[in-house]
Amino acid sequence: MSHVERASVAALGDLGVAIVRWPTELRRREECRLRGVPRLLVVEPGVPAPPCPDALEDWVRLPVEREDARVRVRTLLARAALAGRPVVTRQNLLRVRDRQTPLSPLEAVIMRRLVASYGDVVDRGELTDLCWPDCEAAPNGLYLQILRLRRRIKPLQLVIHTVWGRGYVLECGENAA
Repeated sequence: MSHVERASVAALGDLGVAIVRWPTELRRREECRLRGVPRLLVVEPGVPAPPCPDALEDWVRLPVEREDARVRVRTLLARAALAGRPVVTRQNLLRVRDRQTPLSPLEAVIMRRLVASYGDVVDRGELTDLCWPDCEAAPNGLYLQILRLRRRIKPLQLVIHTVWGRGYVLECGENAA
């Protein structure tokens, strides 16, 4: 089995786990920790690994087997889901705690980005570009997708708020269901 290089490990971050280089991205690690983002630290050879401050952090040392890195990412995603943080799986399932709902491929693209910035505003233009990279129009398309997602995620006690003139923010909505 081949070893994973830095770029390959970074690609695993598309799954909702922040891939953080250690020790060079110390500040980013702390920002992610404060926001409750699951983190996989990629520790450089010969550098001591730091203690993990919570269940949403783990580490691997380079070089690492591809499957080992994937298992660590999946474990972090499972821990995040149990902790109440939304997670979008490779099978396009949105999971929160013990609940889940299927997503269309386009809904999954939108939700992955919103989940990655859980609690923070995601720019409307960025979401439009992610969904329709070769199309100038599509603001109505994004509006319709957000409308559908709002209905779909309500039973999971999640809400998508519009931040007028900026974009959208995904948050926990305790009274949403």
